[in-house]
Amino acid sequence: MKTPILVKGSTVAVVTPSWAGPATFPDVFNLGIERLENIFGVKIKEFPSTRSNKEDLYNNPKLRAEDIMLAFEDPDVSFILAFIGGNDSIRILPYIDINRILKNPKPFMGFSDSTTLLTFLNQYGVTTFHGPSVMAGFAEPGELKQDFINHVTHFLFDSWTSFEYSPYDQWTEDGASWKDPNFREIVKQYRKNEGWKVIQGNGELNGKLYGGNIEIFEMMKGTRFMENVAHLEGTILFLEISEEKPSLSYITYALRSMGIRGVFDKISGLLFGRAKNYTDEEKEKIYIVIQKVVSQEFNKPKLPIIVNMDFGHTQPQWILPLGEMAFINLDEKTFKIQS
Repeated sequence: MKTPILVKGSTVAVVTPSWAGPATFPDVFNLGIERLENIFGVKIKEFPSTRSNKEDLYNNPKLRAEDIMLAFEDPDVSFILAFIGGNDSIRILPYIDINRILKNPKPFMGFSDSTTLLTFLNQYGVTTFHGPSVMAGFAEPGELKQDFINHVTHFLFDSWTSFEYSPYDQWTEDGASWKDPNFREIVKQYRKNEGWKVIQGNGELNGKLYGGNIEIFEMMKGTRFMENVAHLEGTILFLEISEEKPSLSYITYALRSMGIRGVFDKISGLLFGRAKNYTDEEKEKIYIVIQKVVSQEFNKPKLPIIVNMDFGHTQPQWILPLGEMAFINLDEKTFKIQS
């Protein structure tokens, strides 16, 4: 972090770990590519599976995995970016040769379904970022918000030893149909950012960041690709929920699963991203469930919990580096990472 991760002209590999988004909605994908090239000044490199069709990608998880390893091995590539999420990237994990990647480590960024790769690779020391993808983040219709551009630029292109997070002024969960021929001109409705909400705890906490999508963690648990609970010792765990709007029961069961595996005994704090497609009343019910499971059912009434943070499936979103040391003041609502 002490030197820029990217510079103007850096080559960014775009990979497709899951479904055929780029081939199915090429205009949306192309918009994201254009933004990366024109606004951020990077060169984009695609691989054989990046724009492959639905059948080829679904039937060939090994092909998807091979292209990811080729991206790591490519000497021209400085950074690897997922096209978007999905629900199928878990099928590529058995074909990932971690030794090939460790010979040529470089940062990988994505979110949602990319939690499979972010967490698996990070356990081996590979730098991974939970953050915007090509089609969800960089391909927003209309104009990209300037504070999002500033955030990405500062995080990836500037030299820093301490990075402080600030809530975005506005956020949106407004839908925009990728099938609309006028997708690029759609104007999304933004809401004023009400900021974070501390639902439990006070004072200061610190720990290494680790986390991802709660549904993908449920998919991964019990596999050899899931982190050992001991890996979570002293971490600040961040969790986000997909746009599929899992029920309160599902969220309850997922949190209980974490609790019974000892996750809440190990972590130093719990962060939740802003949930998408829930009403304000439904979000409050989620917060009640989170606190009840953690505080009452697993007897952690002092474990700090913050919700409604700027990561996950609403836009714009932060870039969160897994494994980086974070410092949070719950009373003053400050959040920074430091190398």
